[in-house]
Amino acid sequence: MIFVSHKHVNQEIAEALVDVIQARTGIPRDQIRCTSTLGSQLPFGRPIEAQLKGDISEARAVFALLTEQSKNAHWVLFE
Repeated sequence: MIFVSHKHVNQEIAEALVDVIQARTGIPRDQIRCTSTLGSQLPFGRPIEAQLKGDISEARAVFALLTEQSKNAHWVLFE
C-alpha cells in the first residue's frame, strides 16, 4: 500500500502523483490510497479514522502533499 495524504482542493496534484506512482512502479490503483482519486478511495463500512490509521500503518510509503491549502489542514496533519 502507498498512501497519499492531501487536501481535496489539491485533487489534481494528487491525481497526477498517483498516475506517476502507478506508471513508474506498476502498483495497481487499489494498492494506492488517495481518498479523492478514482480507484483509490476509502472502502465503505469502516470508520474513516480507523481506516486511515490502518492504511498508514500498512503503507510501504507515505507521500504528503504540502501546499498552502493543506499545510494546516486537520486531516493532513492527522495523517
